[in-house]
Amino acid sequence: MFLKTRDRFNLKGEFKFEIVTCAGCKFTFLNPRPTPESISAFYESEDYQPFLSTQSGLTFWDRIYLTVRSFTLAGKRRKISKLKSSGSILDMGCGTGEFLHEMQQHGWRVEGLEMEKKAAEFARTEYNLSVRTQELQDCYFPDKSFDVITLWHVLEHLYEPKESLKKMRNLLKDDGFILIAVPNISSFDARFYKKNWIALDAPRHLFHFTPETMRAFCKTAGLVIKKFYQLPMDAFFNCLMSERIILKNNAFGKLLSPLYFLRGFSTANISIFESLRLGRQKKRLGSSILYFVQKQEELS
Repeated sequence: MFLKTRDRFNLKGEFKFEIVTCAGCKFTFLNPRPTPESISAFYESEDYQPFLSTQSGLTFWDRIYLTVRSFTLAGKRRKISKLKSSGSILDMGCGTGEFLHEMQQHGWRVEGLEMEKKAAEFARTEYNLSVRTQELQDCYFPDKSFDVITLWHVLEHLYEPKESLKKMRNLLKDDGFILIAVPNISSFDARFYKKNWIALDAPRHLFHFTPETMRAFCKTAGLVIKKFYQLPMDAFFNCLMSERIILKNNAFGKLLSPLYFLRGFSTANISIFESLRLGRQKKRLGSSILYFVQKQEELS
């Protein structure tokens, strides 16, 4: 794979970000990427969805995102409750804290990490959550502190994802789970929208995964995937937001908006259907995938 794409918050800029795939290991990544010192500037847009709870004057598309997020919170909790009824949980990149609040309301002991200070402060003041504005490598938690560690669309943002997963492995109890939700670069909608696929999200998304590369990647961190599922609601979000990117480049965008909305809705359904029909056979699955990961017996 080789794509040139723009920052979706600066669509009039040049196609200056390249997404490439290693011919050997098939791992897909942004190349080159912003330095750790400069990347924060690319998160400052008021349109960046994970921080919308701190914003006012929301658009129609913003409200779609918040509606989808609200709908999925209980679903995330139920997935975890099937593994463990209660315990301690660390949410990496917890944003404005809605997921941790959902877990706390149901008896879980919660901790969050969030580097965006405004979002972290919102989580603390609005939900009374324990949220640290530190990198994981700079935090101190005793080994085997957590029953569950979650990364809801966070792993693809990390500069050192393998080292971060190794650290999480140490923080995880022996029977604990790490839940990793990431976009699937081999999905139907990724192939359909190409450079306009919202989940490319250059330059914030530094890495992109398929089920095969995720399995190999986890193995290098001493982890093993126990099971994985597609996230159907993510297909609707990814397709509708991809259509929004296309609309922004169209002089008749407002007039054509209903048609693009309909196409996005239809494409999401096709993506979900393809994943159900071909997922296990061709290992493509859906727009986003949730992986349930545990420790290997021995770290290789």
